[in-house]
Amino acid sequence: PAENKYGPKKSPEIVEELITGISQGQSAKQMCKVVNITERTFWLWLLKDEEFQRQYIEAKRLSAQVFAEQIIEIADEKPQPFFDPETGQVQGFEAAGIFSARQRLRVDTRKWVMGKHDPKKYGEKIDHNVRGGIVIVPATKLDEDI
Repeated sequence: PAENKYGPKKSPEIVEELITGISQGQSAKQMCKVVNITERTFWLWLLKDEEFQRQYIEAKRLSAQVFAEQIIEIADEKPQPFFDPETGQVQGFEAAGIFSARQRLRVDTRKWVMGKHDPKKYGEKIDHNVRGGIVIVPATKLDEDI
């Protein structure tokens, strides 16, 4: 493809590669490196091209499903031993709590991103329904209870 000062000019092949990578959970930053464009170029293309915007939004929504599947894989991972420089011994992650904390961070980060990329499916569910009722008590009745 032809070049400009920000890297290759936009082409259907470059857009397809960007959208495919993003839909598979890669960041825009990572994909810009893959296709050899600057992040500024990417965001300008996105700003100026409605079809590219639509494809990007759909790719982000699809990436949420990728993260959901990764969460299951993370949950099923077995702890790996590590070398403790303080004791000079190999220990299990679980013993030091490192593995669990790391896994929790990985899962929580993906859950947060999923909620942003596909809020209808993975966002926080907020109940706006008011339950209960209002009981009106005459002021004379309040005096009796005191």
